[in-house]
Amino acid sequence: MAGDEALELELDPGELVTPQVVASLLPDPARVPFLSQMEEGPDATLKSPPSTAIEVLNLTRQDDVNLLELEECLSRDAAVSIALLKVANAANQGPGPRVSRLSDAIVRLGLQEVQGIAIGTSALGSFDVRDKVVRDVVTHGTEVAFVARHLAYERLEVAAEEAFCCGMLHDLGKAMLVQADRDSYLRMLSEAALEPDATHLLERERYGVDHGEVGGWLLQRWDMPPVCAAATTAHHRADRLHEPPVSASLQLLVATIRLADQLTYLLSRHDRAPRADLDRLAAGEAATQLALSRRDLERLWDELIGVLMRAGKIWVFRGI
Repeated sequence: MAGDEALELELDPGELVTPQVVASLLPDPARVPFLSQMEEGPDATLKSPPSTAIEVLNLTRQDDVNLLELEECLSRDAAVSIALLKVANAANQGPGPRVSRLSDAIVRLGLQEVQGIAIGTSALGSFDVRDKVVRDVVTHGTEVAFVARHLAYERLEVAAEEAFCCGMLHDLGKAMLVQADRDSYLRMLSEAALEPDATHLLERERYGVDHGEVGGWLLQRWDMPPVCAAATTAHHRADRLHEPPVSASLQLLVATIRLADQLTYLLSRHDRAPRADLDRLAAGEAATQLALSRRDLERLWDELIGVLMRAGKIWVFRGI
């Protein structure tokens, strides 16, 4: 990237999710006292917007994206820079050389994925990553992001970059809940561990919202891309996606995140594809929407094991 001229790169934003769609999915803080408590009063815990994510969004929203300015912005955030280099090298499965410069990572990944990685890293880095639960959220989000992107390659109707970014952010609300109500929330997580896929149900009983809705609400407050807020909000509320004006593309994106989430748990526990579990997943709404059968999931199993291994430990935060 010699020279300081602005390079014209065409960004394909895909089918946009409007703020009105996000508003239709988000909980109303006026009706959820827990959200109001996080937002107002002496015990407010609402985080400030992540500065790197905001700056990257502003730069990449321009018609003429100046790659030198983008590289300079990214280089000021060590966590984002390291994440970009690691993801760029994890994405390279061929014999090509390893990436060691941010400029090369930007070219290899493309602007949309750079934007997604910067948003995810900066947003998650807003929380105390010395906390084990927050680190678990970051690790799991990374794994889901890689699996979701691979699933998106199977279904061309789903944008791989959006799947990656939304996969990273899908459990952001858990980090917020840890910060807002740590002791009680940790006890609830222990209880949820006894029953698979029960966390969001217990959250709704206790707080009136689940972690997806908390995360989507926070992303909307930060003015993050509407698709991120919508997909994060709805990944445990797919029942709310079947009404206008929600698009088919958003439904497929949420199904991708949901299936990636479920598969990641299985992949981390089994070396070989567990047929009974895959039968259950294939019969579920997410796989059905994506038209992925049990045979498809079995075919993808070894590939996804490799994807999970490449995900590795992507995020390296200051102070860790």
